[in-house]
Amino acid sequence: MKNFQKNELLLLGLILVAAFLLRGWQLEADAPLDLTFSNSPVTDPGLRSFDARNLALFGRLTTFESEESPSYMMSPTFTFLSFLSFSFLGIGYAQIRILSVVFGTLSVLFLFLLAKQVSGKNVALLSSFFLAFSYSAVMFDKFAFLETFVISFLILSLLLWVKGNNSRLPLLFRLGSLLSFILAFLFKPLAILFLPTLVVAFFLSRRLAKNKPSYLEGISLASLLLLFLAFAYFLLPIFFDLSGTTVGARFFATPLELVRGIALFFANSFLAQSIVLAFLSLVGIMITFRDFLHDWFGARPGLLLASAWLLSSAIPLAGLSYQPPRFFLMMLPPMCLLASITLLRFLGTEVFSESVFLKKRVFALFIIWLGIFSLALSIWINKFFLQIEELSALIFFIAVFAGAIFFIGLIASFVLHFLFPKVLIGISTRKAIFLAVILLFLASTALPFYAWASSPTFSLIGATRSLSQDLPSDSIVLGFSGSWLCMETSLKCIPLFKGFNDESPLEKFEPTHLLVTKGIDDLVFEENYGQWQERTVFVKTYIVGKDRVELYTLK
Repeated sequence: MKNFQKNELLLLGLILVAAFLLRGWQLEADAPLDLTFSNSPVTDPGLRSFDARNLALFGRLTTFESEESPSYMMSPTFTFLSFLSFSFLGIGYAQIRILSVVFGTLSVLFLFLLAKQVSGKNVALLSSFFLAFSYSAVMFDKFAFLETFVISFLILSLLLWVKGNNSRLPLLFRLGSLLSFILAFLFKPLAILFLPTLVVAFFLSRRLAKNKPSYLEGISLASLLLLFLAFAYFLLPIFFDLSGTTVGARFFATPLELVRGIALFFANSFLAQSIVLAFLSLVGIMITFRDFLHDWFGARPGLLLASAWLLSSAIPLAGLSYQPPRFFLMMLPPMCLLASITLLRFLGTEVFSESVFLKKRVFALFIIWLGIFSLALSIWINKFFLQIEELSALIFFIAVFAGAIFFIGLIASFVLHFLFPKVLIGISTRKAIFLAVILLFLASTALPFYAWASSPTFSLIGATRSLSQDLPSDSIVLGFSGSWLCMETSLKCIPLFKGFNDESPLEKFEPTHLLVTKGIDDLVFEENYGQWQERTVFVKTYIVGKDRVELYTLK
C-alpha cells in the first residue's frame, strides 16, 4: 500500500513538473498564429493587466483622471494578481504569463484531487495527465487568458464541495466552494455556465454524501449566491463582460443561423486540437445516460458531474455568434475526466455492448431531459445577459443541438461496440489499444508544440521594447495597441477603442504620439476628426502577430 502511494505521488509529481515546464517554456515568445482566429494572444493579456501596470508605475489605475479603465471593470481579480506580480517581479509580459502558468499547473493538481474523490486513483492520474499535456491547455495557459484562471477556480469549487461531503465541517467546505465560484466569476462572468454543475453536485450530495446537505442549507447557499449576482448585476460593470468581450456575442436568431452556429461549434479549432478527448468524452456522455436511466442518481458521481459541466458549457457556447477557441477551455476539465473514465472502462471489465443505446425510450428520455435542462439554462442566461428575437428559434436550437450530441455520441459508442467488442478482445489487445490512444493523444500535442517551439518568434516583446527606445520618456501615447504595446515601457499610454476614451481623445488627453492599428484606431479617428492623417507625421511600423501598428507624431 505504501509503495502504491509512493508511486502515485511520484507519477503526480512528474505530471505536475511536466505541466509547469511545458507551460513555462519560452515565456516571452509569441503565440502560434493558428492557435485562434483572432489576435487575442497579443492583445488580451496587455489589455487585462494595463491597469495593474499603471498602478505599479504611477500609483493609480489610469494615467489621467478623465481616462476610462476597461480592464479593471472587466476583471478586478486579474488586475489585483497582476499588480502583485508586477510589484515583486517587475513589469513585463513574462510576469503576467508566469501567473497563468502557475494557475494552469494548479488546475492539473485540482483536477487530480477532484477525480480521486469522485472516480478513484486511476481516473485521477489519467485525467491530470490529459489536462497537463493537452495542446490547447498548454498553449492557452502559456499566454495568460482569463479562462485559465476561471477553470482553476471552478475545479477548486467542485473539489471543495465534494470534500465537504465527508468532512466534519461540511458547511465550511461548501462556503469555500461558493467563494471559489465567485472568484472565478470575478475573473470572467463566463463562469456562470458552471452553475448547473453545482446544482447537480448538491443533489448528488443529498443522495450519496455522509454529511448530506439539507434543503435549508441549499436554499441558504443559493440565496447568498443570488445576492452576489444581484450586487454584480446592478453595481459592478464586470457583468457586461460576458457580451462585452465577445464583440457583442448573442444567440443566433433564426433556425438557419442556429444550425450554422452548431456547425461552427463542431468545426471549432479547439475540438480539432482535442479530437481524442472529444471522441472519448462523447462516449462518456453516453455511458452517463445509460447509467442515469438505469438508476437516476446511481450513475457514478464522476460521470454525472463531468457530463453536467460539459453539457452546461457546450450548449450555450454552440448558440453564440462568437465562438473563440479560448471559450472552449471551459469544456476541457470535464472532457479530461470523461475521457479517462471511458478509456479505463474499456481497459477494465465494463461492457459497451449493452442494447440500451438501441431502445427508442432512451432517445426520447434523452431529448426530454436535455431539452428541459438546456431550455432552463439558456432562457436564464438570455434573460440577464443576451438578446434573442424569437423563443421558437431558441427551442429549435436546443432540439437540433441535443440531437447532434446524441447522434455523434451514438456513432462513437457504436465504433467502440462493433470494432472493439470486449467479449472478443483479450486484455493484452485492450492494453495495446489503450497505449495507442495515449500515444495518439501525445502526438496531437507534441507535433504542433514542436512546430511552435522549434522556431519561436518574439515580435510582441521586440515591439514593446523598441517602442520604449523610439520615444522620449515624457511622451503621451494614444491608441488601442497602447494597452499592450506599451507594457514594457514607462510611457504614459491611453488605450483607445470604440466605447472607451473615444470622445474627442486628442483634445482630452493631448497626446504626443498615436499608435494606429488598422481597422480599429483609424476608424475612431476618422469618426472624430475626418482626415486625421493630415495632423500627423508617420514615424514607424511595428508588425506584431497578425497586427500592423503604425506610430505617428502629432504636428
